[in-house]
Amino acid sequence: MLETKKFKILVVDDEESVIETFIKNFSDSFNILTATGPEEAEEIIKNRSEEIAIIVSDQKMESKIEGLDFLKKIHKGYSDIIKILITAYSTQNLAIEAVNSGILYQYISKPPKKEVFYQVLLRGYEMFILQREKDFLLKEKTRILNRLIFTDRLRNLTVIAASLSGCVKYSKEALKKFLTVAAIPAEVFSDNIADISSKKKIINKAKQRNKNIFELIEHINKTAVTKDYDYKTYRLNDIIKESVLEVKNSDNVKITSEFDNADYQIKTSYFIMSNLFKNIIEYSINNGVKKILIKLTEAAAINQTEGIKILFKTGVKIDKKNMWNLLPVYFGVFDCMGDIDLIGGSDILISLPLDSDKAIIESADISYFDDLFEQFEVVKFYETYLSSIE
Repeated sequence: MLETKKFKILVVDDEESVIETFIKNFSDSFNILTATGPEEAEEIIKNRSEEIAIIVSDQKMESKIEGLDFLKKIHKGYSDIIKILITAYSTQNLAIEAVNSGILYQYISKPPKKEVFYQVLLRGYEMFILQREKDFLLKEKTRILNRLIFTDRLRNLTVIAASLSGCVKYSKEALKKFLTVAAIPAEVFSDNIADISSKKKIINKAKQRNKNIFELIEHINKTAVTKDYDYKTYRLNDIIKESVLEVKNSDNVKITSEFDNADYQIKTSYFIMSNLFKNIIEYSINNGVKKILIKLTEAAAINQTEGIKILFKTGVKIDKKNMWNLLPVYFGVFDCMGDIDLIGGSDILISLPLDSDKAIIESADISYFDDLFEQFEVVKFYETYLSSIE
């Protein structure tokens, strides 16, 4: 049986006797709010819109705005609320037009008959509940879809890490650190309902995300993958300067460092280290940065050996949209036996050992990825979900 007192009916009329009659006739069946004019009604709707299922308004009131114009105004911000107009014969044509356009649910001619009025209110209330349930189900389906898409994406990333393990050191550890920082829930549980309204959009969105994964694989293969682990000693500042020169469009960006005179010697793979710096600079340029400061922050112990920390101050706000473009940097850092942190939401802090041969990284427990799969895995709902979307 329909519970008709969960949400309220707002009655708008400047005649007290009309409001009293409405309450007398329908208060046993519905919860009722009242307003003596559009201005008072707007204030009630503004503060209590979540409670209101139906607005019933008289057409002619002692107000600057007539009932139909008031309901049209309310429709712009609260299209989900059912709207009913009580009108005289002279304005029926306008009311019919409003019904046909979807602004009004129904109009009732004066004087309204109690039983007819009750049936209109009951059907309007039922429509409100059905629409609300439909919106809720769509929201839940969207949450499930986001979980499905993320699960597929996570599987691809894990495959990347596994496939790169033969040529990129500590690829699983790099992926774990990336996923820890990448704020997974913000992406998985976003409710962009307008984004997902058909099977076609669902499939296209999933395909686009998988395409992005494959683009990442290609980029990582070009910039991070190497079998050259013949570590040699280089001057760190020389690697940075030469990396900057190799980046396309770097001449349009002011890149400065605060340790030009420092003579830090680092034993590493030149290819990996150079591409690591280039990835960071390209990421910054692609996000519209015009100025990059590369700053040596301090000497420190990194992965059980002597090392240094380098801060890239880019000013790029790192969010879930551009975060994925940093994944190759994570692979490169861990391939250099280093570590990476994001500072202040925009700066990138790289920790590197002075001798990569001496660094030791704790292996990632594979159960970490199993736990993620268990957390987001909802594949069993997949067929049901797609078949229920119109």
